[in-house]
Amino acid sequence: MKLELKNQDLMEDVLYAIGISKDRLKTIKYLPEILQHIMTQEDAEIIAKLGRKGVTLKEGAELLGISEEEAQKILEEDLFKKKGLIIPFPDLMSGSFKYRVTPMLLLHDMTLLNAHYAKEKDIKFLDLWDNFYKEEMVPEFDRFKEADLPPIFRVIPINEPLGSTQEILTYETIKGIIDKASIISVQPCVCRVRTHGKNCDYPIDVCMAFGPAAKIVIERGHGRQVSKEEALAIKKKATEAGLVHLSSNASSGFIFICSCCECCCGALYPIVNLGKHHIGIPSRYQSQIDTELCIGCETCVEKCQFHAISIEDEKAIVDPSKCWGCGVCVAVCPQEAASLNLIHDKKQITRGDAVVNLAKYGKQFGIKL
Repeated sequence: MKLELKNQDLMEDVLYAIGISKDRLKTIKYLPEILQHIMTQEDAEIIAKLGRKGVTLKEGAELLGISEEEAQKILEEDLFKKKGLIIPFPDLMSGSFKYRVTPMLLLHDMTLLNAHYAKEKDIKFLDLWDNFYKEEMVPEFDRFKEADLPPIFRVIPINEPLGSTQEILTYETIKGIIDKASIISVQPCVCRVRTHGKNCDYPIDVCMAFGPAAKIVIERGHGRQVSKEEALAIKKKATEAGLVHLSSNASSGFIFICSCCECCCGALYPIVNLGKHHIGIPSRYQSQIDTELCIGCETCVEKCQFHAISIEDEKAIVDPSKCWGCGVCVAVCPQEAASLNLIHDKKQITRGDAVVNLAKYGKQFGIKL
């Protein structure tokens, strides 16, 4: 039985469990209808009981009034592996393993890449998610700024554009991050799945996860495992197509590298089009055009997601206030007239583990990872 919207109290309990603040429970517009697509009444009742904080298997069994064996089957097999409504996660404070309700920041990914919901992937369902992202999720990012937290995303350039005489940190390039990964998966860009081709025709199978996150992607059939060599080749082709690589603003513990467009991406769209720069930060580099080599072909202008390049007097010029140092212009310039120059020091990148940083962000939504 599908979740009934008319049960307002239950709906509000579920919305709160996935991270909606109490002051928005009655005004949130699109999520209730989305939840009706992806949850049964029984699912909703379990999620409402579990709440936000996360539970051990024993705690979950006690809350649900069932045995630990029954709880494990419901939490792991049905709600996690099949539906993606629960995520098993190590508790960073206690060191114990807990099950927690999938927060709204991840629910989008866990449903749109999930074969269980394939029958629901009609245009209406996808547009519900798209409307939610643009109208309701983007404003949620403002809470990061209000909490005075560092930006959650960072632009990651590929290695090739970076001059050999510049100090290149291993964790600030695509190759450096991939080389450190124990396991890598590639999966569809969930943002371009959500927009179902109505905005662009950029490649879809280009986003990657690493380590434990990659294992989850592979086990749940959201993507496939790739070698480091294939991963680098995929990212190079994505760059040449004009996509910008975003990852966690951290120096270790990377979970993902997305390959993004400003028309669909949940992060790049608000950064470029809405001026919400607090969501992410540029790389430590900035583009520069050699006017002696430039022939004014406009290839870099067409490919730049940040609209930072224009043509003046038949030469490409870079607006430094708009350039985020992604390296796309370097990769696509047929004359090799573009280069990336180091302009920021090491402090540009937030130190620390990406998972630990994510826990700090989750706290702003009343969520403990």
